[in-house]
Parts: sequence; C-alpha cells; structure tokens
Amino acid sequence: MKRFLIVKTSSIGDVIQSFHLIDYLKKRFPHCQIDWVVEKAIAPLLHAHPELDTVLEVDTRCWRRSLFAHRHSIFSFSKELRKKNYDVLFDVQGNTKSGIITGLAKANHMENIPTIRGLNLLSRKVTNAHFRK
Repeated sequence: MKRFLIVKTSSIGDVIQSFHLIDYLKKRFPHCQIDWVVEKAIAPLLHAHPELDTVLEVDTRCWRRSLFAHRHSIFSFSKELRKKNYDVLFDVQGNTKSGIITGLAKANHMENIPTIRGLNLLSRKVTNAHFRK
C-alpha cells in the first residue's frame, strides 16, 4: 500500500483547490493512504473529507510567537509525523514553513508542486509525467 503525505497548511481557498490531488491519488492508487498536514484553524474542513486517512494539525502561528515555550508541542508533532514512512510527500505550499515541516517528515521522495510564490529548495518539481505507475 502506498502512503502519501500532503503538506498544505494554510489558506482555505488554496487548500480546497488542492483537493484534486486527493482525487488523483485515489484514482491511481485506490488502496493508498493519504495524510495531510494543516493548520488547526482549517483542520475541520479536512476532517470532513472522506478520502483522507489522517489529518495532522499544526499551530505554527503559536510556535512562531515563542519556539522555546512551545518546544514540547513542536517535538510531539515531529514525533507523530515521523511515525510513518511515506512513499511520497507533496509540498503543495512551497514556502519556508512547509519546507520545515517536510524536513521533519520521513519520506522516500519529496515532491514540490510548483507555485507562483516560489519553490522549496528541499524538493523537486513534479508533474503528471513524474508520477506514472
């Protein structure tokens, strides 16, 4: 069974637009596991999606206020994220915040979905041509 992790933490509209990735993966790999990392404020939207297996909630706004004060929360999230070894991690956000999260995860391949804002230097671009069976 293939395991996928999608990292798109914020912007409700962008998260909704990224739902097509879930549909695509489920069509290509019907028995795959799909997990998603998202900000706590948006998490209820993802919990309602029937095709997602796990929604991993982060509170990076809180973390940014005081890394030291929230170190236990950060450590717990990192530990939970590293429990699973993903086949492919999709960084849909492509910014520093998502780059840090992708750095915490264990994945065989890290793919970056190109965005207008820029590219995550820790991963590579992916198109449909890269993702054939």
